[in-house]
Amino acid sequence: MTAPHDLEGFIRDAFELNYERIRLETGRAVTPNIREAALEQVILYYRRMREVAENVTDTEVKLTLPEQRTPLGRRFTLEGVVDIVREGNQTVMYDVKTHLDADSAHGQLDQYVQQLNLYAPIWQGLRGQPLDETAIIATRPTRELRQALRDGTPATVTAALEKWQPCITIPLDAVAVDDTVEQFGTVVDQIEGREFRPPPVERLRAPIRPGAKQPFGTAVCANCDVRFTCNSYRQFRLQTTPGVAPDRVMQSALDEYASSTEQGQWVDANMGTLGRNSLPDATDFDVGDAR
Repeated sequence: MTAPHDLEGFIRDAFELNYERIRLETGRAVTPNIREAALEQVILYYRRMREVAENVTDTEVKLTLPEQRTPLGRRFTLEGVVDIVREGNQTVMYDVKTHLDADSAHGQLDQYVQQLNLYAPIWQGLRGQPLDETAIIATRPTRELRQALRDGTPATVTAALEKWQPCITIPLDAVAVDDTVEQFGTVVDQIEGREFRPPPVERLRAPIRPGAKQPFGTAVCANCDVRFTCNSYRQFRLQTTPGVAPDRVMQSALDEYASSTEQGQWVDANMGTLGRNSLPDATDFDVGDAR
């Protein structure tokens, strides 16, 4: 059996090879700190979820639900990618969420219940096999784990890693699949109709779901790449940081995304690569990326 440190060395080498391949194929690069953070996330996932990772029997299984119709009659295809683990008579479907930490995931479980319960009948229809369980794996470290890693004390890191629970079981319920598909269809109509209006600031200030503490503007907008040009997000930041000058509020928001040095590194890394890639077709709609 290969020792854990040897496997982590293999993971590091494979990560670098994959990064270079993706960079050459897409013409896009990332800053050194983001690259290192991504590698750290992969290593931490392996350390915490090694048993699951080593027992995956089907990896990156593509699930497709073709020839769907939006409310306005447009054709679209739903696609998703999952991992399958079979142990004895048990079959478990895992959906890996690299942008999500476990704390945020618990505040947004409703959407993942819909998503996984849509994946389940697709899998069963394609493979003719039952599923015993579904779960998401939120690989982004929690705030507590990130703080422990910054502190660097081995005992603190070990304790935080053991406390970290990135795997969240999603109940297999008989949900209204047709309603879920229609919701995605509505989003497709909005994309194709170029309706990109953000929700009002009141929605951003409201909890992500009833009873939750985290507001929509923090839980959802934090994952939006265009939030810094969004008037609703700008108003949300201004209203939640009263007494601070507007320019300083937005600068603090940018600093949360990346420091000024890192922003410059990102521009340098990607200089000359813009315009080489076309936008994805909205008719190829990835269920896993829907919000």
